[in-house]
Amino acid sequence: EMGRPRLQSYMLTLSFARSGDVFRKLRLDTIFLNYWSGFTSYAADGVFAVMLVIVTSLEARAMIRERKKRKLWKYVRTGWFLLQVTTAAMGWIILLGYLYSNNQLGPVKKELDYIVAARDADTPAARNFLGDSFIDTAGKYASFAGNLAIAVAQYHLLLMMRFFVAFRAQPRLGVVVNTLEACMLDILHFLVILGPSGVAYAISGCFIFGKRLEEFSDIKAAIGICFEIMVESNYEWPSLSEEHYWTAALWVWSFMIFLAVLMLNMVLAIILDVYSEQRKSAGKSENVIETFTSFYTVFKNRDRWVGTKKAIAALKTAPRMFSREEFLKLFPGMVDQQANIIISDCLAATQNIHAGPDQMKHTMRMAMALKVAMDQVAEAVDELDSGSYRPTDGVPELKQENWINEINKEMASQNHAMMSLQWQLQQLNWQWQSLDMAHGKGTVFNVSAVDAPKATGKIL
Repeated sequence: EMGRPRLQSYMLTLSFARSGDVFRKLRLDTIFLNYWSGFTSYAADGVFAVMLVIVTSLEARAMIRERKKRKLWKYVRTGWFLLQVTTAAMGWIILLGYLYSNNQLGPVKKELDYIVAARDADTPAARNFLGDSFIDTAGKYASFAGNLAIAVAQYHLLLMMRFFVAFRAQPRLGVVVNTLEACMLDILHFLVILGPSGVAYAISGCFIFGKRLEEFSDIKAAIGICFEIMVESNYEWPSLSEEHYWTAALWVWSFMIFLAVLMLNMVLAIILDVYSEQRKSAGKSENVIETFTSFYTVFKNRDRWVGTKKAIAALKTAPRMFSREEFLKLFPGMVDQQANIIISDCLAATQNIHAGPDQMKHTMRMAMALKVAMDQVAEAVDELDSGSYRPTDGVPELKQENWINEINKEMASQNHAMMSLQWQLQQLNWQWQSLDMAHGKGTVFNVSAVDAPKATGKIL
């Protein structure tokens, strides 16, 4: 960059406060007369253009595919589509801006050559009117180049967001993205309180310090310095307390306690709480090294590697549960590495489901449902043993004419009660089998404390 010829302009703006202080602002604009510094710049912009064409082509292909499936409207409403379209659109705008900026650089260089030639010819200033025209042309170009630089800076932030979303393909890296996505709504609600509070302190600082401190001379500068104080917890106390000591102390102390300590730590608490849940849900997922190892394994065994679509199509006709040997029979040509990866991933997914944060909640619900059914069965057995059982399924009570009819009715009632009891026991058996399938045999649940139930034993 130091070897590229350039033009620079300096603008010094002085502002006078009512208290007599002088505020200064320096603006520096630079115009590079050579748009590309060398082969590296050409290569970088060329790679950017090629990648932009590839991304645009892939997105157009995806839209055509979804249109054939009649799911285009559903696809265009997804967040990934909006991010892709915005990335491609801004990329083309910046690329066209580069070309336009390079095209507009020609008149600037041409007028500069005229000025240099007039200087060498020692043309008097009274007859040389090229300076005003050159300043106007160069100023317009510098303004466009400055706006283009801002657009490029914002485009890098958009690319960073796209990289974050793309990292979700890796489970460990996806924890960060899932955390930001999960806590975004809570943070937005929190900003409803934090935003007005920060603006209120900025306006208050303008009234207290604005007449003598440049940092609080206007609202925008006050908001910026308040944000800096809140994040860095660093402020110039001698300057703030130079006038109206106790007023400045009340402003600073309340700001530090309310915003810098309470509000900022609450934001961190929200993010860390969500992160712990997402990390627990991720379980023992593969790390980045294992991901690159998997890529190498797929590339090494690419001739015998079973594709995802083919595997899904074959598994649709397979039973819901099958052994490793039955799985290998479905794919006789599958390499051992792929089979081991699939089976280990299935086991890891099962462990994550059983060890998730909501698993204990569901387990206790099932245990309490079993307890209610067992209590009903125990009450029915006690009533049958004491002879006081009365069925609750709507058996009509008939008038007893003699003792034979009374015995027949009693036997019918007992038979109906036994059938009802058998049905309840069968339901209990099914529920118990569901618990065995979910947690494994040998699991013991302590349901004695109904208010705070806890599960003990081994949970698979």
